[in-house]
Amino acid sequence: MGFRLLVERPRAKEGRPPIEWHFEQPRVLIGRSLSADVLLPHPTVSLRHATIEVDGIRSWICDHNSLNGTWVNGERLAQGQRKGLKDGDRLRIGCFVLRFLGAVPCGASVSADESKRMALELGELLSEKAEGTTVLVIEEGPGKERRFALPPPPTRIVIGRSERADVLLDDCEASREHAEVLVSQNAFLLRDLQSKNGVFVGRTRVSSYVLKPGESFRIGRTLLRFETTGDFPAPPEQALTHIESLEEQPLPTPSPDEGTEEPEGDEKKESISLTSRNSSPPSPPHDTHSKPKSPFPIEWVILGLAAALAALSLLALAWLLSNSSTPPKEPSKKAPPLINPLLLAVDPDSLAQADRSELAQAVRSKLEQESAFATPRQSG
Repeated sequence: MGFRLLVERPRAKEGRPPIEWHFEQPRVLIGRSLSADVLLPHPTVSLRHATIEVDGIRSWICDHNSLNGTWVNGERLAQGQRKGLKDGDRLRIGCFVLRFLGAVPCGASVSADESKRMALELGELLSEKAEGTTVLVIEEGPGKERRFALPPPPTRIVIGRSERADVLLDDCEASREHAEVLVSQNAFLLRDLQSKNGVFVGRTRVSSYVLKPGESFRIGRTLLRFETTGDFPAPPEQALTHIESLEEQPLPTPSPDEGTEEPEGDEKKESISLTSRNSSPPSPPHDTHSKPKSPFPIEWVILGLAAALAALSLLALAWLLSNSSTPPKEPSKKAPPLINPLLLAVDPDSLAQADRSELAQAVRSKLEQESAFATPRQSG
């Protein structure tokens, strides 16, 4: 028993069946290297990307520290992680989509020549117009022999020292955005972006120049050569060798207009569970019977009352301080009328009934009594 891999691209031409690899061997290498059992010709695939191992009816896949990772049913494997495969699993390696069909009779495994032929067929699917592959190669200076693949036209490539540059140069004499290459269907235009040290073709400083295959230009201490392979693939062996030598590229971020593929069956469940693990916890359900919220929170009401109370306290304190500064006026004291104390001892009833003579006699008798009472006290 062996397994099969059905390889296709998300935007493959309609009516083109997926390319099929079948194997009856315990270990299958997937990558961009010419020695790979499944040769996937694109810079987004690492040279030694992943390996499928088979033991009886069980199968595993293991990622080999690839740049863009190995994805199984929408989940990226950790570096060096082994994950079991089951029939119908969906694999993503670089820009390719693969279907795994396990425990099926396959006969003999795909030969190396057949694998290269299918890789070239995949390459045709990658380029709808069968355009050539164009690269910039560093001939001299820092990063010698590095290769940068140019995307298909129309596009713009920025060369410089900035981390945002498409062709990043480790050259202190290069500007952050030193030059650009405008890629069109018919020409490759090199333009200087007002750099300090300029762009040279040979010994001539140029502001713009139409590049031809095989020509070189200098930026700072770095000499770059412009290469193109012509129509793809021609010849086949040279095209695959060129693809193997390309600089590895990260996968581009999909734009909102491209959309995403709808998973099927178990893959949909897996993507839902993956989303639930990565997303924040769901919010509690909305209670339709709850009381509507007040437009003024209770905290603001309490704060307003406290401010009003504080203002009243300050006013009361100011009033007390202003009154305490001026002493209060004392009420005027009127002297009580002088009353003869002798008259106080007279009985009012007797005053009403007696006439003046009687009143005078009563006063004299009273004075005599008082003097008689005071004499013994003094003598004692």
